[in-house]
Amino acid sequence: MWCAHVRVERVLLIIFLAWAIFMTGLFVYYFQELTFIRKRYADVLSAYNATLEAYKRLVEKLNKTISEYERMILRVNILINYGNGTLRWHNATRVLAGSTAFEALGKVARVNSTTGAYGVFITGIDGISQNSTCFWVFAVYKRCEAEWGMSTKVDDWCFPGVSADQVVLKDGDTLAFLFYNYAKKGWPPPKPTAS
Repeated sequence: MWCAHVRVERVLLIIFLAWAIFMTGLFVYYFQELTFIRKRYADVLSAYNATLEAYKRLVEKLNKTISEYERMILRVNILINYGNGTLRWHNATRVLAGSTAFEALGKVARVNSTTGAYGVFITGIDGISQNSTCFWVFAVYKRCEAEWGMSTKVDDWCFPGVSADQVVLKDGDTLAFLFYNYAKKGWPPPKPTAS
């Protein structure tokens, strides 16, 4: 009986040693896997942080470019009064800095013109052409510059004494192009209206 008892103890000892070796191997395996995963996580995190920093630099550069672009772009409002009761507003029209009233009009309408000693003379807008009693005039709202020559002011509107290609725009300018019957109504024209 004693012999059987020793055998059982040996078997149990062998089982315990086998289990201990197996568990040690399992522990070593999972420890190595954990170490590998931690290293992989650190690599991925490092790559992510590097990508994030590159992205931040790119966004910063893009914002700077947009800011520079915004300084080069003006937004102006343009009213075309066709003289027959039809009024068309083209608000927040984008033009390049340094653009003229004539160039801005060309962005929103079909324009016919002639060029002479005093600059560009608008002869037609969107198919409505000057005739013996009517012609196109333009005005700038709340801005009248000395370099525009002998301008005519009507309320807050300034009818420049120069052609539309000589009026350089500023951001936020409001322009009105009016088909005006000077033979019937005389000079100056009435203030351009928004209604």
